[in-house]
Amino acid sequence: MPSLDYPLEKGGPKRLSLIWVGPTISVLFDDQEVAEVSAATEALRQGHQISLPDNSLLSLQLKRGFLVSQLHITRNGVPLPNTPSDPYRKIRNAAQATFMLGGLHILIGLTLSTLDSSMILIAILGIIFFGLGFAVKKESFLALLIVAIAQLVFNTIPSLINMSTTFGTGGFLSVASFFFRLYLFYLLVVGLGAMWSIRTAPSGKFA
Repeated sequence: MPSLDYPLEKGGPKRLSLIWVGPTISVLFDDQEVAEVSAATEALRQGHQISLPDNSLLSLQLKRGFLVSQLHITRNGVPLPNTPSDPYRKIRNAAQATFMLGGLHILIGLTLSTLDSSMILIAILGIIFFGLGFAVKKESFLALLIVAIAQLVFNTIPSLINMSTTFGTGGFLSVASFFFRLYLFYLLVVGLGAMWSIRTAPSGKFA
């Protein structure tokens, strides 16, 4: 019986609960059940609209993500904190992707530096990525834009070229590496979109 608990606003108490009971989802508001909806995939893709006791409108809808579908939850059109459509969650994911890129570059650069002196430059790039990660965490649009462009130019595109020359000839690791790099790039781009939505949203919408 999986259960998800969410606050209604950032930093607030968790007042909304979704509890899966067989083929249905029980929706609880302040520990009181207010609705029971179908958990069937097709029904969730169509979406459910639920009126809450505080006269707000809750929306549940299953949407496709990068690899898997995700349940998007909004209240009066605003994503609930820490749900897939929450822009602050997307920014956190982008920051984590940046830290991961930094750590991987540092590890590869230092490990292989004795074999190739150019690997030192990769380690230095990793340190730069790692530093930018802290700026992304603080919602710096410029820092995230730099990381996204660097990831595209230095990692994603070269990985795609390498994959195209090795696929079908024992290049499974190259293909896997490409999709991993593509996923990280996806997180960075989604983070950029989230930052932009926060900047252009009406005052207080994502407060």
